[in-house]
Amino acid sequence: MKGAFAWHEALRPAQNTLGALLATSIQPEPSVHKLDNRQLMLQLLKQNIGNYDLVPPETAQDRAFVLEAVRVNWQILRALPEAFLVDHEVVLEAVKSHEDALLSANPSLREDMRFMLLAVNVQWRCLKYISSGACAHRKIIQAGIQQDVRALQYAAPSVRSDPEIILQAAKVSPYALHYASDSMCADKGFMLEAVNFDWNTFIYASPGLKKDADVGFAACKQNYAAVSFASLELRSDLNFMFEAVKLDWRAIRYASNELRVCEDLLLEAMCQSFDALRFAHYKVWRKPSFLLKLVKRRVGTCAHATNLTEQEEIETYTNEISAIENFLLRRHHKIMEGCKR
Repeated sequence: MKGAFAWHEALRPAQNTLGALLATSIQPEPSVHKLDNRQLMLQLLKQNIGNYDLVPPETAQDRAFVLEAVRVNWQILRALPEAFLVDHEVVLEAVKSHEDALLSANPSLREDMRFMLLAVNVQWRCLKYISSGACAHRKIIQAGIQQDVRALQYAAPSVRSDPEIILQAAKVSPYALHYASDSMCADKGFMLEAVNFDWNTFIYASPGLKKDADVGFAACKQNYAAVSFASLELRSDLNFMFEAVKLDWRAIRYASNELRVCEDLLLEAMCQSFDALRFAHYKVWRKPSFLLKLVKRRVGTCAHATNLTEQEEIETYTNEISAIENFLLRRHHKIMEGCKR
């Protein structure tokens, strides 16, 4: 035992010398060493907020370092001294990563309208944590809407009843009307403006306005599919459906069952496209008299538009009759397949 101790003591000077040489050889310049240390600390903080305890006190009080730290890990805000929790720039840097950073900031910031406007401009979801006063602040809500219309869900009722704000939001997305007040969606003047921006807003019209021909027609002028949002009562209105089909024959697919037997309406649609015949009630397309009217109407329209010769008109008749025969044949096959099942 004594010999082992003597051997260890004999090696100690060599160990000390080697340690000193290694320390001297790998130690960088002071400025570089400081930079490397900061980068290492930031990497550790990015991995785990618990590593904040390893940061030297003088570095932890360095505002420039704290700003870098919250950029790499916003949750570090929870471990910061109170002085940083009221610092607008530090909190905003954390908010850029996640809106929940506001929960770790000083509560007074959520009452500060100027700060909340800055926060919402950075991240609209900060509206989740706004005070009752801020949720009625037009500029703050508008800042959120410019990013996402879902910001309206955090707005005060007074803001959601403001036609100007809702129409501004509707320009971003028709979904904005999901958050509009019931009285606004029942206002004909407002809904006419809204459907002129986007026909999809018609879906949010009140039940009363979904029966209104003016609002419905303003929507279907942009897209025939708007007819699908109209009430059954409006889709059963021959005048409304006739005007809608004139704009686009595909509107016929949304006509009520009662109107699918209306020969005049079907003829109007089929003059634009023979495909409209598939939306006709079977009682209609099985009538020879209707099919004859259809052929005459289509040929007459074509002849009037292109000044057909007699021979060309006969060929057009032949083609139309052939198209009807093919349609009836396909219908027959479908009926037979349905019977087999």
